[in-house]
Amino acid sequence: MIQNTLNFTIGIAPENASIKQDILFIKSALLYSDTITLVSPAASTYYKLTNENNRQNEKTLFELINKVFLFCQSSNPVQCAEMKPALDQLGELLHDTQYKSAPVKFRLQVKTVLKKFAKDVSEALEGLLGQEDCSDLIYLVNNGKVKLYDFKADFGGDAYIYEFFTELKRSVCDMNTFPLFDNLSNNLIKSAIDDHIIALNEVNEFNAIHAGLANNLLVSLPSFEFASANEILDIRKELEAPLIRFRSKMLLYNNEIQSMPWDKEFHYESLRLYHKEIAPSVLEINELTRESGFIKNLGYNVLTDDSGLKVAGGLVMSIAAAGVISTYSDILSFDATMLTAGGAYAISKIAKSFKEYQVNQNMAKKKDMYFYYKAGNLLDKTK
Repeated sequence: MIQNTLNFTIGIAPENASIKQDILFIKSALLYSDTITLVSPAASTYYKLTNENNRQNEKTLFELINKVFLFCQSSNPVQCAEMKPALDQLGELLHDTQYKSAPVKFRLQVKTVLKKFAKDVSEALEGLLGQEDCSDLIYLVNNGKVKLYDFKADFGGDAYIYEFFTELKRSVCDMNTFPLFDNLSNNLIKSAIDDHIIALNEVNEFNAIHAGLANNLLVSLPSFEFASANEILDIRKELEAPLIRFRSKMLLYNNEIQSMPWDKEFHYESLRLYHKEIAPSVLEINELTRESGFIKNLGYNVLTDDSGLKVAGGLVMSIAAAGVISTYSDILSFDATMLTAGGAYAISKIAKSFKEYQVNQNMAKKKDMYFYYKAGNLLDKTK
């Protein structure tokens, strides 16, 4: 069966207390791919803790708090050391065989304390990871835009590290998946390849290069890191058709890259490709779409041609008397002054200039790199 979707798997190792890299990679994948699976212990743990469905059972709550506790130890070891005895006591209580037969009121009190504790921890974790990034993550997961890998092992232990590596290995060896990893994850894969633990075929290598190259290009778009998830989704919706041509061109660009994303040469090869192929293509589109061809200079061209002034006559006066100009004043983008000055001649020049403008716009939209060019324009906060 032919695979007709681009499925990205993003792997982010917990290098520090942040999901900024997670969100940055997710946004580039939202622009480019069809499905996204995120393998990230920090993101997964935060989402589980904030999901109300996971707060109904005392043991589940305790397990989640324990995972977050292990995660927070690296950033605040002193406070965690003070909290650990209380957590240990709570764990002993919940796992005691007599707990299920304890009075309902007592169990409700324990559950209330756990929920309050989980809420406090989740708020602290949100401050640690970044409130805006956390909000984007919850929105994207809840709306089915991102699927979170569900870790089974406890965070920080050997079993967790093995599970994380196993999932990275699975995705990089899956011919239907395009793997996109951060630096630590890439280093882990490179070590496994060097030690002959992982063997990749040509399709695996092609997919890894493709995902890495697309990400490198998209995250370098103007103001990309400051765009919200909703802005990215809006741009993707608007540029769905141009994306098809862009993907086709990106597949050809794969052949220009000889190194793998985990090789130090990959970044420089991507940069060279940008300056050699992509920047000139974007410049060509910019020249076709620049406003000087119609919007910027149209009024000036008409008003400075005095031959048009001779035929203003009664046509425009008739239009004005009939109320046409006032009726359509909010629709037409041309000044009434320009119409009264040029009359029928002005209208003729407008039509001619607009036709030229449309031709250039249509030519630009058929360019392979129009998606990249237009996405950059929509993201550019300076325009």
